[in-house]
Amino acid sequence: MTQRAAAVVAWRATHQKQIAPPPPPPPPPTWEPVNMIGQLPTRPGGWETASYPYRSRDINRVRRFRVHYTAGPTSASVHSIASYQVGPTAQADFPAIAYHLLVEGNGRVNWCHDFDKRVWGSAAPGANEMDIHCCYTGDYEPTPIQIEGMRNALAWAERRRGFTLELLAHRTDYATNCPGPTWEQWRDQLR
Repeated sequence: MTQRAAAVVAWRATHQKQIAPPPPPPPPPTWEPVNMIGQLPTRPGGWETASYPYRSRDINRVRRFRVHYTAGPTSASVHSIASYQVGPTAQADFPAIAYHLLVEGNGRVNWCHDFDKRVWGSAAPGANEMDIHCCYTGDYEPTPIQIEGMRNALAWAERRRGFTLELLAHRTDYATNCPGPTWEQWRDQLR
């Protein structure tokens, strides 16, 4: 090794030790749904004054995450679903949208009601007392981006609750095809 090469090696050894490595990148922002609480259509009179308002429930009993589908087009928006559910052709006199969370076809997750509200997401015994209801737009199975949205929604709900929620389909204990015939094929992708 030449004298010059030895000097370069010695210089690098002393100076490179003094150069600190770059700081790690900042953590990604915590994912949250789009907060739509109070911004969606309600039955005339407002959901707090409707004839059958969504009442508060004991949040300590909320231990499950129940998945639904709209049985309509994937392109439906949270506004169109809420409008239908409080409109004259709805299947029940919903005071407001019947889900806590709604995942649109583009993967956008909308937070429609806080978890202490007893929404009318299911007629299964006890479901509305114990479940967080999450619905995706569509009539067969969710798209990959909707699965990602539901996975984010479930993880967010579990962070808010502080424990792992039991994952159920609407049809788990109620006679319906909801959330679609392929539920068993994509269920595990939500965790």
